[in-house]
Parts: sequence; C-alpha cells; structure tokens
Amino acid sequence: MHRRLTIPVIGVVVLASQLAGTAEPVQAATTPRVVIAHIDSGINPYHAVFRDRSRLAYTHPSKYIPGYPKDAEALRLTLDAPSFEAAWRKDARIWQGLLKKWDTPDGSAALTGKVFWIPGTRIIAATRFSPGGTWCPAAQDDVTPPPAVVHDCPDYPILDDFGHGTMTASRMAGRGTSLCPDCRIVSIEGLGDVQVKWAADQGWIDVQTNSWGNLVPHPAWWAVDTFADQGFAENLEEAAKQHLAYFASGNGAAFALGWTTWPTQMGSTLVPNAIWVGAHDNGKVAHWSGAPPHLVADGYRGLTAGNRAVKGVEGNAFACCTSAASPYAASVGAATVLEARRLLGDGRIGVRGGIVARGRPRGIRSGPLADGKLTLNELRDIVKHTAQARPTEGKHDGGAHWASEPGAPVLLPYGPGDNAFCEGCWTLPVSWTAVPEDAPAYALIGYGAANEFSLRTAFGVLRGARVPDRSEVDEFFENEAVVRELVQHPVRP
Repeated sequence: MHRRLTIPVIGVVVLASQLAGTAEPVQAATTPRVVIAHIDSGINPYHAVFRDRSRLAYTHPSKYIPGYPKDAEALRLTLDAPSFEAAWRKDARIWQGLLKKWDTPDGSAALTGKVFWIPGTRIIAATRFSPGGTWCPAAQDDVTPPPAVVHDCPDYPILDDFGHGTMTASRMAGRGTSLCPDCRIVSIEGLGDVQVKWAADQGWIDVQTNSWGNLVPHPAWWAVDTFADQGFAENLEEAAKQHLAYFASGNGAAFALGWTTWPTQMGSTLVPNAIWVGAHDNGKVAHWSGAPPHLVADGYRGLTAGNRAVKGVEGNAFACCTSAASPYAASVGAATVLEARRLLGDGRIGVRGGIVARGRPRGIRSGPLADGKLTLNELRDIVKHTAQARPTEGKHDGGAHWASEPGAPVLLPYGPGDNAFCEGCWTLPVSWTAVPEDAPAYALIGYGAANEFSLRTAFGVLRGARVPDRSEVDEFFENEAVVRELVQHPVRP
C-alpha cells in the first residue's frame, strides 16, 4: 500500500471488441471533450454505463489527446459477454497476468503508474499505484471471484475487487448515473497524495474526484507532515491549483461509523483550493460529520454500477454518503467544463496556464466567456455560486437513510432518522426547501447542492446570465479560513 494510511470515505465500513486498427481520430482539434479521473479502488470496465461504441472508443487516445502517453497499452476485453462471470472466464488470463506481474518486485515497479486504455469504453486510461482492496468469499472460486464477505484474496490490478471505485466512477461519468455521461474516464487505483499529484501533472486530465481521507486529523497530521518533511498537504494543494479537484468531506472519525464528527477544518485532504463535498439525503435535511463543505450532493446508495455486473444499477454498502456525493458533484464540474468548450469551440483538453477553455465567444457579450476564455478560478466560482442553495430531489437522487433498506450489516442500533451507513449521522423528515432562505444553511451545506438544477444555472452563466449573489456564503468561508488555518497550522516552525 501507499506509504500513508488512507481509507475510502464509506459510511459504515471501517472500512471486445477488437481495436479498429485504421480508425481515424474524430475531429481531434475541434471536438470539445473533457477528461475526469477518480482515485479509488479501481473500476469494473465491463459495465454498460462506461461503454462507447463510437469510432473514438477504438482510437488510441494519443491520436486525439496531446501529451497522452503513446506507449499506453490496450486491454482488449470481452465487453459483449452476458454476465461478469462469462467475461471473467474469457479474460482471466489478462487479469491473472497483470496480477502475476504485480506480485514480482520488478513487475510492480514496471506497472506502477503505467497507463492502459480499454477499447470499446470511455475509459481512456487506467493505472495502479497501490492495491485497492478486495471483497471476496472465504472460499474463492478459481474462475469467478464474486463478492461475499471480506477475505484475503487476490487484488487484481486495474480491476475493482472492492466495489467502491466502480461506484465513484459511475457517479462521476456513468451513462444514466451521472451528469457527465460524455466524459472520458481515467481510473487511478490506490489512494494517496502521489496519485493526486500525478493526475494533475498529466496536463490532459481536467477534473479529479477523491472519496478518501487521511486517518490522522489536523493538527496531528500537520505535525507529522511538517516535521517529517513529507509534503502531503502541499502536494494536494498544488494539484488543486492545477485543475479542478474534489474531495469528499468525510463521514466521521477516521471516516468510520461517524461516532465522532470531524469538521472540515480537521481534514488533511481538504486543502483551500480543493472543493469539499458533503451530502444531503434526497433533498431532506441531513447532518454529515464533514461540515461545512463547499458543496453537497445526494448520498444515494442505489444508483451505482456494480463491480460484478455488466448492466443495471444497484445499491451496496459502498454507494453512500459523501463517497457518492463527491464524484457526482465532480460530474457537474466536468459537464460545466465541457459546455464552456462547446460554446467557445475549444477542442483542446486540460488546463493550460490556468485556462480551462479558450476560443471565440460567438454571441456571448457578458459573463465569464465574453473575453473568449474561462479560467480555473472562474470555474471554481461558477460551480460554487450556482449551487442550489436549498437542495431538492433530483433525477439521480434517492433515500440514503434508514428507510431505504440498507444492504449493509447493522453494527449498532439505529433509529428513525439515523443513517444506516453512518452511525451518528441523521436525516430529518424535513425538506431543505422548507427551511427559510434567511436561515444560515451554509453552516451545514456550504453553497448548496451540485445537481442538474445547479448545472442548468451554470450553463446560463456561461451564456452571459448574471452569477447568483452568494456574497454571504463567500464571507462565511473567508472567516472559516481563519479558523482552518489556526487548526491546521497551530505553530509555525
């Protein structure tokens, strides 16, 4: 594992098609696109929400993405199998070969950070830096590794053997499960600041999302980071300055069970230029321990691709809370980038010198695109200021609380209002829309919800509509920054 102890932010868990060889790039210089990455436990590339049957999906990404590694290898998988088990039987040699290589010192060194792409999908890059965890039966079948109980079993590189990564990938860029179904996907397996920095340094990744946190809170982590000269927070902050970076705000002490709430001021991954994401529950008032976040999104557990499925959506113990909210909020940011590039006719990818999109603002006479460019700072302001101040139920929302029949084991009793995946978190039977507008909701939900309604507002701003006045929330976070600095850096050496 990575040298720093990290864990996914999960509420209740203490945790083909052959390549068309002569395919031409599709208008590489003019077609607007966006690339989004998650840093997690891998991905299930067989699931239909990631499929793409266009010519582009069979074209080596270096043909249309400047800076993309030309030596990236294609994983030619069986994407037309009727089940995950059938696909596994045909492709087992591929996955076992990667695992065998990883299990040797020279092989793991060669595989670490090596980029693969998967023809027939929107997964243009998949790589591993450290294992992503497993969720396997006690007596594993040699052919098919279905999920059952936690057990020591093989953790195949790239492939999501845990479930959390496929959930976050589907929430950030799944077709029918996200707000950026046209995003090109990067899957980075293994948690840590090195991975965060790698994603930002590539130059061809526009947005990244992270649903994990450090087990050590500030100010203790500040002491470790500072006096051991490790630079954890510095790496995260530098990455957040290079492109749009989202982090889940957390579900409790050590992000496990929510027994003790950690405010965002104590989260070592929640650096100033990152966007911190909390959760609401189907438009109802919900308390989550990572507060105040900048944004919230629904923490629905039931609309996610399964890591042992090829179609459909399902709920599991990992599809919950801020882990599910962060990638969904990131899909809003990515869709905003894509729309800006469409409006400006910008076919380039990546943030270049702080510029997210550049081109001719045809018919746009006011707003952030009137000067022919969208900066990263403007983008951050847009996704924050257009958030829905009082979250409402959206098309991808659903109950995450006790009434939604959780699929996770009950470790402790919970009653009406308690969240089955986050002991100590609660949902009230009160809609946010019923909360008076003059009530300071930003203390719990920041600027508000990232959803299809906020995305519609963001699109309007890109076309020249007035940016919503969120000065009250701006002032709140300016004051919060003072508190955060005192907590995170109590003594300057």
